[in-house]
Amino acid sequence: MIRFLLQELEKTPHPTFSKNELLAISPTDFEKLTRAHILEYRQPDPSGMECIRHPRCSHGCGLVVLETDFGYEAFCPDHPEEDPISLTEANLPRYVLSVESLLHAICEANGWPKKVQPIEKGCFFIAYNEVTGILFVHDLRLINLTKLSGIKNLIQQEALVVLTPISTGQDLEFIGALHSGGMVQAALIDVLNPDNFQLSLHGFLAKIPSAITAEQTPKSIFPSPPDLRWEEVVISFVSNDSIRIQARGKSERFTFAEIGFKDGRKGDLPDSIWKFFRDGLAANGGEIHWKTKLDSTDKGKLKAIISKLRARLKSITGLKEDPFFPYRRTHGYNTKFTLIDSRYGND
Repeated sequence: MIRFLLQELEKTPHPTFSKNELLAISPTDFEKLTRAHILEYRQPDPSGMECIRHPRCSHGCGLVVLETDFGYEAFCPDHPEEDPISLTEANLPRYVLSVESLLHAICEANGWPKKVQPIEKGCFFIAYNEVTGILFVHDLRLINLTKLSGIKNLIQQEALVVLTPISTGQDLEFIGALHSGGMVQAALIDVLNPDNFQLSLHGFLAKIPSAITAEQTPKSIFPSPPDLRWEEVVISFVSNDSIRIQARGKSERFTFAEIGFKDGRKGDLPDSIWKFFRDGLAANGGEIHWKTKLDSTDKGKLKAIISKLRARLKSITGLKEDPFFPYRRTHGYNTKFTLIDSRYGND
């Protein structure tokens, strides 16, 4: 029965059903759906006129319903020569499927915060902590996912799950565009347990390219002495693609690919964290404050970018302490190590 509901949801963002269409739902399930406001009873149209999806006239037109002294009659306004059809209230579309209530029920069942944000008609964003979030779209054909504000600026290692009711994208170019944008798409019918509204996430999260879902492991690390502190470390950008790390007489040069900054979605190019490390942090001498001029994308995601950079720097050097001074102490992001941009002779 859930398949029927989701099939209709794919046709319209607010599908309505008659009681006869819902007979396949057990009384227990019907009560559960109405109690959760997933199915909501809609009062009759005050104008005394409403339209129905089924039955239709012989030409395939939807019918208009009028209440009479003897019940209800449906007729086709475009073909008045056709005889009206007698109906009962059980034929009338009085139950609306609420997508927002369904998504709230899914959040509650999976232990997520009930943060369901409508974006536009038939499109909702759900916060979820293992990926950037989940986007529900009632029809993939009606929205350009890769152009949505905020979504098009996903940074490396972030991923967005796109859920649709029934259909999945079959066009390889479209699927490739989603993956290159850090998105993976799945049908709700394939991952939803209709008995408890829990989602089986692991199956379709596995479809996300590993370069998106997991931090890259550096192929090379700096040979740090056991008691080395960040204050003794000097990191210099010696080219657009490489850095030199120096400490206690040791000096090693690494390319971005060797230390885990390769963008798995763009071949042999560096990822956005490397670009920020080079063009944002190093270009400003290892100090970033709110007045520092940065790319607008970096500015809006500064905390997330610093968090990822912090983890990578620890991995590269093997140092466990934070490479940044406390934010409140410096009112910004300041490196404990010396960071130099030597690409153009800036020593």
